[in-house]
Amino acid sequence: MKRTPQPSALALGAFAAGTLGAVLNIWLFSSRDSRGLFPAGHPAATALWVLGLVALAGCVAALFLQKSKSRFMQKSASLMDALGATVAAAGLLIIFFTGHWAGDLIAKLTQLLCLLSAGSFLVIGYCRYAGKPAPFILYMALTLFFMLYPISQHSQWVTQTQFLDFAFPIASAIALMLYSYRYCSLALGDESCRWTVFSGLLAIFTCLCSHSVPHLLLGFWVLCSFDSLLYKPQLKPMELPSSIVQCLTMLKQAGHRGYLVGGCVRDHILGIAPHDFDLCTDATPQELCQIFAEYNLVRSGEKHGTIGVVMDHQVIEITTFRTEGGYQDNRHPDWVKFVTNLDEDLRRRDFTVNAIAYNPDEGFADPFGGIRDLAEKTLRAVGDPMARFQEDALRILRGVRFALRFSLTPEKRTLAAMKKLRGKMSALAAERIFDELCKILPLLNTQAMCQYAPIFAQVLPELKPMMGFNQHSPHHAYDVYVHTAYVVQNTPQDLALRWAALLHDTGKPQVFTQDENGRGHFYDHARESGVIADDVMRRLKAPTALRDRVCFLVENHMLLLEADKQQLTRRLRKYGPDNLRDLIALQKADQAGKGIRPNPDEIDLDTVSAILDEIIAENTCLHIKDLAVNGQDFIALGFEPGPKIGQCLNSLLELVSEGKLPNDKAALLEKAKTLLEGENL
Repeated sequence: MKRTPQPSALALGAFAAGTLGAVLNIWLFSSRDSRGLFPAGHPAATALWVLGLVALAGCVAALFLQKSKSRFMQKSASLMDALGATVAAAGLLIIFFTGHWAGDLIAKLTQLLCLLSAGSFLVIGYCRYAGKPAPFILYMALTLFFMLYPISQHSQWVTQTQFLDFAFPIASAIALMLYSYRYCSLALGDESCRWTVFSGLLAIFTCLCSHSVPHLLLGFWVLCSFDSLLYKPQLKPMELPSSIVQCLTMLKQAGHRGYLVGGCVRDHILGIAPHDFDLCTDATPQELCQIFAEYNLVRSGEKHGTIGVVMDHQVIEITTFRTEGGYQDNRHPDWVKFVTNLDEDLRRRDFTVNAIAYNPDEGFADPFGGIRDLAEKTLRAVGDPMARFQEDALRILRGVRFALRFSLTPEKRTLAAMKKLRGKMSALAAERIFDELCKILPLLNTQAMCQYAPIFAQVLPELKPMMGFNQHSPHHAYDVYVHTAYVVQNTPQDLALRWAALLHDTGKPQVFTQDENGRGHFYDHARESGVIADDVMRRLKAPTALRDRVCFLVENHMLLLEADKQQLTRRLRKYGPDNLRDLIALQKADQAGKGIRPNPDEIDLDTVSAILDEIIAENTCLHIKDLAVNGQDFIALGFEPGPKIGQCLNSLLELVSEGKLPNDKAALLEKAKTLLEGENL
């Protein structure tokens, strides 16, 4: 397994190399009277020696501070990185105005790249200060400039009589080219930082040994960016259940390696208490069966390398390291091959934040930069995003869910692949899509609904006609889809309510009409939306109870609810308290999603809700069973059983619920006699 050096050791090495370079630079300058920055014996030379030693001592102190104040160091590292990039931009501007630009095409192109690279440094500095990953294209621009720069300056450097006048500038340009290229590779998710470390140390050394102020400034950028680039937060060891420790111990005693992997490791890093623990190992399924022979085993997943060990009344799944072949059905691999390398197993996973492993003896294994991506709030596919989403198209919806749940921003290439390959989701089983959507909906907000609109429209094509559909109404500031996005955001995080909010206006495009004044109308759109909602829920094979509740809310979301106690009592009697409360919540969200100032004539749903609570608190008689009398009481009075008794009970219920008659047995029987004898029902 690849080992990544600790960032503190890397930073110390970088600062030591930079200090050594500075010392050599001072020696060169002070010993060459006619060419040095300072003549021999100049007081400034001694001052710079002291300054270099103080800087080195400060760096060592900062490293100790990093161990105890990791958050502070992360922020200060970003600030230093931003400062270094700004200084590097100044260095390139000096090169732009003072460089020797011959008349050939390469020199002119390099001069243009010099100016573009200066701008790139400024953007990189801003991104680092804001805690965002800089676009990799900026580092590619730097790489190209540093590659062409020595060629463009060759006519000037070959005329120098002193080797040291041009040797270090050429070497520093090459080192800077390597460093910016490796930085670019890390920005793309490359798993190795070894060459970045080497090229960074080389760049610091050669830049600080150069006789050029611009190169000194560029070396300062490398020096400042080094620790920020390789920064990793100080992570606490995971607290593991005894059963997990037992499994890891038994694997170790059998001569095998075991690691926790996936969501439990990610959640621990984020400070979330893990619930499910998945293990992976270099032991084959057959070896696992031998190691855990004394326990009950679940071998249904043995074909794919997974053995379940029943321990402490739970099943612990242990999976052999594996690689996988192509995914012809966009879900299952064509073949599975067991391997002994952890990195190969992690390479097949979906996102870098899920490709982190942990072992109590070795700590965290993070070959793809998942810890860095979590710190920078970035969602990045492991390796090539196109390949990851072609393997299993459900990863597109999983990516949306992870981004929402953990407040991650999809990296540019990852997001582009998610949208480009969204058509692959048409081959997914409806149950898998429904399960992911049910996990996404409670997390959804307006921005996410708009950002991932093409993805949602792929799995819910009923949403597509709503996108960009102008309502031509003074009561709505947004098109139907954006209005829906606001309604979803303002709806409580109840699954049925969120589904109802998402589908409540799907029928609007079908029933849209315009009057002679150009105003839009959507007559009977609630009923049409209810039909569409029923189709959607049936296609996705939603549970019947959820489907019925969602369709009820969609069909009745335009139901008039007034701040009138008698009307609300009738509504309450008809629909029940839970349904009525849900309708009020949905209508509140609907009002909030219009994007206009509230209409003074609009019904105050807060008042409606308060009256509803008051009615319920009064324990108002809402159903026939709540009456103080029943049919047997009427039969005891000598009335014949039949439909008239039922009609009488309904009439009594209405009188009681409207407050015209007390729910008292004597009063009810007296009124019942009048009704039954007079047959005035």
